[in-house]
Amino acid sequence: MKLSFIITLVFIVSINSLSAQTSVEPGDVTGVWTQDGSPYIISGDMSVIDSLVIMPGVVVQFTAGGWSITVSDDNKLKAIGEPNILIKFEPFTENSPGTWNGISIVNSGEDDI
Repeated sequence: MKLSFIITLVFIVSINSLSAQTSVEPGDVTGVWTQDGSPYIISGDMSVIDSLVIMPGVVVQFTAGGWSITVSDDNKLKAIGEPNILIKFEPFTENSPGTWNGISIVNSGEDDI
């Protein structure tokens, strides 16, 4: 009885940890990133179209390659953490540490947060 409970618990934890990451392909990105899909793993340069909202608690990781997120024209980036629930931008470290060049906001107005 105890062994079956432990096996079930390990299975549930494994399933949850497998589903708790989102791969983001290079190119255009839009939508809302939530903590449930975190970490968001970036594998190439991205451009925000329309808007991208990054919610508190989200982790954004960059694979090796020096990738960036660009916001231009009238597109919007809103990444608002909270004092105890931060948004983290960091290297993806599973295989080899990644780097990222930054977030470029170019002529997108004054409504990026």
